[in-house]
Amino acid sequence: MGKRRTATKAKNKYEGMLFGEIAIKLSFISQAQLREANYCQQATHSKIGEIMIQRGFLDEDQVLLIISKQRGLKIVDLDKIKIPKKVAGFEGVIAMLYRVIPLGRKDGH
Repeated sequence: MGKRRTATKAKNKYEGMLFGEIAIKLSFISQAQLREANYCQQATHSKIGEIMIQRGFLDEDQVLLIISKQRGLKIVDLDKIKIPKKVAGFEGVIAMLYRVIPLGRKDGH
């Protein structure tokens, strides 16, 4: 995946749905493909998205979209936005601790 992207909180109509359920709802995979991936997951304990990529059922962009919908996040292409210089001073340790990428400041915060 060559694009730099992140996600921001968005309205979540997929809350509580499993990865495979969302993939089916989006018509990315069939029930048979989900069954095959679930069987493989039970045997390997790998992540379902990784299995679906390995088997050719999904590509990385589809997996990213499903995860963003599952978690109620909006995908942001970091190559298409300008991050203000003020944000560059954001403490890297804080960013790593909270697993965030600051995109801007609002009201001095």
